[in-house]
Amino acid sequence: MQRRDFFRSAAGAGLLAAGLNIDRLQGAAEHKFRFAHLTDLHLKPEDGAEQGVLKAVAAVNALDPAPDFVITGGDLVFDVLEVDFERADMLFKLYRKCIGQLDCPVYHGIGNHDILGWYPESDVAESHPEYGKKMFANRLGDGSTWRSFDHKGWHFVLLDSIEYDEDSEDYLGMICEEQMAWLEDDLAGVDSNTPIAVMTHIAFVSIVEQLRSGANVALNKKIGVTNSLEVLELFEGKRLQLVLQGHLHRDEQLRLEGRKFVMSGAISGEWWKGPHLDTQEGFGVFDVDGADVHYRYHDYGWEV
Repeated sequence: MQRRDFFRSAAGAGLLAAGLNIDRLQGAAEHKFRFAHLTDLHLKPEDGAEQGVLKAVAAVNALDPAPDFVITGGDLVFDVLEVDFERADMLFKLYRKCIGQLDCPVYHGIGNHDILGWYPESDVAESHPEYGKKMFANRLGDGSTWRSFDHKGWHFVLLDSIEYDEDSEDYLGMICEEQMAWLEDDLAGVDSNTPIAVMTHIAFVSIVEQLRSGANVALNKKIGVTNSLEVLELFEGKRLQLVLQGHLHRDEQLRLEGRKFVMSGAISGEWWKGPHLDTQEGFGVFDVDGADVHYRYHDYGWEV
């Protein structure tokens, strides 16, 4: 090979290698992203809650790198279970106003306090067009209280873990039969190698009560999903990596059999009265790299 041809070939090989490296970097970047999990906002005009939520929103917007999206984990407002329609309407409008300040897309999850009129203190009739879960579904859920979406190689599932208990005339944690059938169909279309994240307001798994009351204490039906085992069994053969939980206002991380169960504290802390036990007001930040997930709890600096 002539000297001139050698350098030309070497230069070409260098450019090819550089191109391959750029492709690898671009491919890696396509599977890296950040998202935030904001749960238990309990938004209302009183107790500085609106100012607190706006401060949390500003903290999300200030994250560097910026999140691709936000998932809200339920109990977005406080409290449409027991108020009249005018109050509930005001609360949902206030929520849309505050959360609308986010610089990224938002996927909304439902909590028990987001359900209109289930408590006798409310005068909203069952015949009202937004009674029960319809207000959330119409205003935040695109007509539903559960959904799924895909993002950069991951499959995300947002569940509705609240059902009405006729015996106690109160809510309980449960995934209903209709939703179970939907989830089974949804997962049938997900490749076995695709990492999956699930959001539930009420926890599937938690040791909060055991830490508070002893190792033999179980979650009751209002703070744990009663059919959690049946739900998790639907993920057999699938790559469930992450379960996002709320409701108990604690920063809790559990890892078992390759699955992370993360309770991302509460935006409202002790219902806007200060930190809840040892958990400051905050939200979860998740950095995803391929199938790996790194979580940290972000205290956004709210002081009562």
